[in-house]
Order: sequence, then structure tokens, then C-alpha cells
Amino acid sequence: WTIGSVISKIRLQPTSSTSDSQTSYVAIGTSDGDQLCLSNPSNTVSVWKMQFPSKDDEKDSNLEEPRKVCFATTQGSVTEMKWFQTSERDLVLHSTDKGYICLQEAFDLAFEEEATMQQLMRWHPGDEGSVISSMDVQQGRNDVIVGTEEGMVYLLGLDEVKPKFQVSADELSINAIRYVRSSVFVTGSSTASLKFWDIRAPAKPIKIMKENSHGAFFHSVTQHPSQPDFLATGSSDGCVSIWDMRQTKWPTHRNKGHRTNVWEVMFHVDQPNCILSSGNDGVALLWDFNPDKLPSNPFEAKNDQITITEVVNTGMSINSLDVRGNNLVCGTDNRALIYRTLS
Repeated sequence: WTIGSVISKIRLQPTSSTSDSQTSYVAIGTSDGDQLCLSNPSNTVSVWKMQFPSKDDEKDSNLEEPRKVCFATTQGSVTEMKWFQTSERDLVLHSTDKGYICLQEAFDLAFEEEATMQQLMRWHPGDEGSVISSMDVQQGRNDVIVGTEEGMVYLLGLDEVKPKFQVSADELSINAIRYVRSSVFVTGSSTASLKFWDIRAPAKPIKIMKENSHGAFFHSVTQHPSQPDFLATGSSDGCVSIWDMRQTKWPTHRNKGHRTNVWEVMFHVDQPNCILSSGNDGVALLWDFNPDKLPSNPFEAKNDQITITEVVNTGMSINSLDVRGNNLVCGTDNRALIYRTLS
């Protein structure tokens, strides 16, 4: 479906606000328009209602077109976005290339004609001209960790105006950042290194792991949903790598599936031996590390022991993707929201 703007980030609501399991809400962040004119910003964060097919329906057939429920304009292109949910509120957190972090609340999603989006908080932790390139939120502690293109990391509290701390974490851009423990986060940068930091003593990293490919750098990092020692990364050379944080330095598996930049990777929550990736080559891939065909640790498999399936192929970059159950959504450079049912 065409939505009229380049989609930079797309995120399915983790749990539905409705009792209908086939209905879901998807948050979309955009990245186009004249962002020099801050008084008339053209990029948005919006929430759309989607109706997924039931198990009895034919695959991907008779789907209703997604409907925009509410939206808010942003100052700059959206660089990251997360749902932040409480038991009673639907919150969306996003970052922009103008250096802003914004917390929005979506009201009355179930009542489309009455739904609205309202800004609750906004931060600009960096210097003038700073670009927020990555962000993650720790929901239990209400903390947001932020990385910038200038190599800075900031820790923000959702109820505090000023950062809790800041540290110069890298010489180059922090392209990916992720909480991996309650007090530990990892950064992936343009220096092709994963650095692990303890927020209780953030002056220097507690561990560094490196990609064994010269010239490649990270765009994304994600954590296994049930085996938290494992991470997956997507890099600029088209490779997806698996890392065991108990190891000292190198990835346990590395495979080139894309022709160029891998923008996002994520483990499939319901099929945790599978990884999904999207790239600048316009392809989304499903990586199946099937434990029935592999050694005791499937993430140490050789390249010819895994199955890689192309699930989406479009003419332009797939900038972002998300999955819930068998429902995959992708956001692209050609202003399209793509839906696929995974078999």
C-alpha cells in the first residue's frame, strides 16, 4: 500500500489495544520533505490500523487497506521509534536527525474518529546540529539510551529534563544501541566494534567485540528473545552476524545474504531460531537456523547449514521491518507499506 511518504521506521504494537487478535496498530515514522523549514515540518509519526487475515483466509488475500488513525508532525526525519506501553496508555517514543527525542501518547485508538496524538515530553540532549542515530528504551526503569552520529551516548529518564549521564563512546557514529541487561547496553558503530557499557560506571566500556571484516560497520543490533547471551547484527557489507556475549571477541556466525547495507535485523519472537533482515537492496530475508539440522548451538552453524528465504523483494530500499506472529510489515523508500504472511 502507498502511504505517501518514505517510511524510515515501522513498528507493530506489541499487544493489541482491542480484543480482536486480527486487529493491530502499526506506528510509522517518515523521512522526506524539506526539513530546513522547522516551522512547517513535513515528516510525521503516525498510527495506522491494520486488519490481519484469519487462519481460514487465503494467504495475503482480501486484506483491508490500512487506515491512518492519528499522527503528529516531527522536526526532522525519524531515525528510531519504539512503542512504550503501560497497562492503560499507548505511548510512542521516537528520535530524529535534528537531535530530538519525543514521547507521544496516542489516545482513543479504538475509536478512530476520536483518536489523537499528543506530545508529552521532548528532549534535545546533544549540541546544536547533533543527529540522533539510535535509541533504545528500558521499559521497567523508564530509561532511554541514545546514540548520536557524533559518537556520544546519553541516558535519559522519561520523567527528567536533563540527561542522567553522557559519555563520548566512539570516534564515529553510533548506528545501533540496545539494552542487553538491566544495567548494561551495547553500541554498534561505524568502527565495526560492539562495545558493552555499564550505566553504573559509564566512563569506559566493560567489553569490546569486533567484526572480523575490514571496512564493514554496523547498522543494527538485536537480542535473542529467550537466549539473551545471543545478539544479531546487520552490517554495511550485507552480512548478518551472530554474537555470543560469553565469547571474548568474534561472532559465532557470519553470512552475506544482502548485496549491500543491512538496515535492520530482528529475531522472530515466536520462532526464535529465525532472524529477519531488511536491506538497501530492496529485499527482506528470513534466516532459519533450524536446530533439527544443526549442532547443539544452532547459531554456530556453517553457512550451508541454514536456510535463507526471500520473503519480500521490492524495487527500492526496505528501511525497516517488524513481525508479530506470522504477520510481517515492511517500510520502504518507495513510500509503501508492505505486508506478508510468513508460512
